[in-house]
Amino acid sequence: MKRRIFIKTSLKTAGVLAVTPFPYHLFAGDKKKYAYDLVTLGDTGIKTSRLAMGTGSWGWGGSSNQTRNLGIKGLSDLLRYGYDNGVVFWDSADQYGSHPHLKEALKYIPREKVVILTKTRATTEEEMKEDLDRFRRELGTDYIDIMLLHNMQDPRWPEIKKGAMNILSSAKENGIIKAHGVSCHTLSALKAAAESEWVDVDL
Repeated sequence: MKRRIFIKTSLKTAGVLAVTPFPYHLFAGDKKKYAYDLVTLGDTGIKTSRLAMGTGSWGWGGSSNQTRNLGIKGLSDLLRYGYDNGVVFWDSADQYGSHPHLKEALKYIPREKVVILTKTRATTEEEMKEDLDRFRRELGTDYIDIMLLHNMQDPRWPEIKKGAMNILSSAKENGIIKAHGVSCHTLSALKAAAESEWVDVDL
């Protein structure tokens, strides 16, 4: 099932599922799933582990529980431990302040062996250009696998963020990023993501 069809169907049936037992048997597979299974992320062609290592519990204002409590070495060690156990998907964001922590971990891990997702609050073209350059410096990499517009709440985000979206589209064409999308924090923003042909990845 395509991602957008799945999201639309899920949204329409959410009310019914709230009062009806979830049909687990329809989604159960005959093969056990593991965190380190390699899967393809939607239609992006990006192959990554089923589980991602997050870096943003209570993440805002440039820090998170992970960055505040573990520090650069501690979080870097945690990411490396995940990598050693097959978890090769790293989730970060400017708001979490975790880019330097990923950069430290990359000193010991080949860049092409991990998938890096990060998020931006940029709105204009100029802001997005600056973030792309700064994020790559902070991460110590020439490219970013997945870049998301962070914390979308307004359903009009495709109009509001048009400038940033244009730059991300160009960055994808030029190989600076591999996929773009949004992280949604309201149902109305998620509905807009489901309708958008621009979205490769949504959270």
